Amino acid sequence: MAYSTSAPPMLVAQGIGGYGKIWMYVTAADAAGAIDAADFVTNGSALGLSVSDSFIVVDTATPLTTFHRVESVTAGGAADIALGTTVGSATTGD
Repeated sequence: MAYSTSAPPMLVAQGIGGYGKIWMYVTAADAAGAIDAADFVTNGSALGLSVSDSFIVVDTATPLTTFHRVESVTAGGAADIALGTTVGSATTGD
């Protein structure tokens, strides 16, 4: 499913001077592979995403949590999210 600007990622932490931001995107509709697509966050610039910001994705449908970084942001436009690393999944170690 395509990204919707009505359910954007949330800014959860911001470093001093605005650098080193951490964003969280909670979704049941977008798999990690969709988020890795070019210019996924269509309003990234307007939200304030910056290159090298951290981007955590929580897929509530899978469930799966992945950790990404913002790879690029076009002026007045979209943000490209880099390939993610899985940090949590439905598979338990119990």
